[in-house]
This record gives sequence, structure tokens and C-alpha cells, in this order.
Amino acid sequence: MRLKHNLFPISGQELFKDFDRMFESTYKEADNYPPYNVYSKDESTYIDVAVSGFEKEWLEIYVDDEGDLNIVGTKPKTDEKIEFHYKGLSTRNFHRKFMIMKNYTVADIQLKNGILNIRLDKETPNRKVLEIK
Repeated sequence: MRLKHNLFPISGQELFKDFDRMFESTYKEADNYPPYNVYSKDESTYIDVAVSGFEKEWLEIYVDDEGDLNIVGTKPKTDEKIEFHYKGLSTRNFHRKFMIMKNYTVADIQLKNGILNIRLDKETPNRKVLEIK
């Protein structure tokens, strides 16, 4: 199952520091559930994840100690017996990880019309101009 996705290019020292994590994620079995898009707009990066059938309370979004963005969907178990004539909408539990660079932060999360939209903004380091005396 492929859980981690490199969203941004890695350079210099970051290449060696995160190499093991990238190598590990590249060779996992591919899983495309839930489907997602990653795109940039107005100097932000967005991740849209299709979570049709999931309530807001069933989703957990967090950044772990390694800096990976985790999206976990867990549907509660129910005793309701449903006989499907055709089931084309998958609503299985999932755990999807995205490897994000350290200088990006989660700025906004919205759930609208079955799409989880996560906005990532690049942090600008506080730069102090020093006066020459």
C-alpha cells in the first residue's frame, strides 16, 4: 500500500535526511483510495481528497512527528443490514499520508460536498534586517 507521497522537491541536506522515508514509500503497494488531487493556486498548495460518505467526525487530520500529513477515515461499525443491488461507492476505512516539506504548514481544512480540501501555505522565515553601525 503506497501511503506517502512526495509533494515538493527535496534539495541538499534534506535529500539525505529524508532519503530513507522516500525510499520506503516508493516501494509500497499502490493504493488509490481515497482518490485525491494535489495542485497549486494563488501561492498555496492544495490537497483535495474524495471522502464521499464520511462525516466530519469520522475524519482525523494531523501532522506526525516526522512532518507527514496524515488523513485517517474511520467509519463506525453498525448493526444495520443493507442488501446492495450494486455498490459502486467505496466507503472503507483508510489512512493516507503525504510527505510535506518542513517549511509548509496546514493553513486551512474544509469539508464540502464530499471533498476534503486542505490548504498548505509556505512559511516565510522572519527576516530581521540589521542596521550597520
